[in-house]
Amino acid sequence: MNKKKKKEIIESYNSESYNEIYDRRYRSIQFEKFKSFIPNFQPIKGFLLDYGGGTGLFWEFLNSRNDLEIKVDEIRFICIDISSGMLDIFKDKLLKSRKSSNTRSEDVHLICCDGEHIPIRSDRFDHIYAFTSLQNLSNLDLGLKEISRVKKKGSFIAISYLRKKISRDLFEKKLRKSFEGLQIRLLKTHSTEDWAFKIR
Repeated sequence: MNKKKKKEIIESYNSESYNEIYDRRYRSIQFEKFKSFIPNFQPIKGFLLDYGGGTGLFWEFLNSRNDLEIKVDEIRFICIDISSGMLDIFKDKLLKSRKSSNTRSEDVHLICCDGEHIPIRSDRFDHIYAFTSLQNLSNLDLGLKEISRVKKKGSFIAISYLRKKISRDLFEKKLRKSFEGLQIRLLKTHSTEDWAFKIR
């Protein structure tokens, strides 16, 4: 990623004013996207990567759905994001949640890193979710390559991407190049702003 552009993104997402409004502005929008993948979620166990997970909205969503088949004792939730400020908000949520026995927060790990260079060994994750985050990369192909690298054989991958940033045909072409041999399916969603794909 261009160093100047990367710095601008980090500063924007780390700004206190932005952090204060992020969840209020995007929680309901993101939750609608998450719901589109519900039939494909289950069962959830093993290593899960929340790619560009920011303030932990996906983690919140999973904890709010008691109807999902989640193997609590068999899941390790790893969230990566380039913004330390966003991850600090997630960290605060985790600290507060541990006072409640109804949330899954014990085996959650936060890593501040660039999604184009994930500091995790290959063939690691059973589930990978990248919701409306890849468009922040300057090198989409490199980000997709990293996701492909850290996935396990037979893993489930869910990706959504802002429609205004790329055409469906071009995005699907890039997915097929990065995940050659895997089934790639466009999902119907309530969101009009994202392309949503299931990859397995």
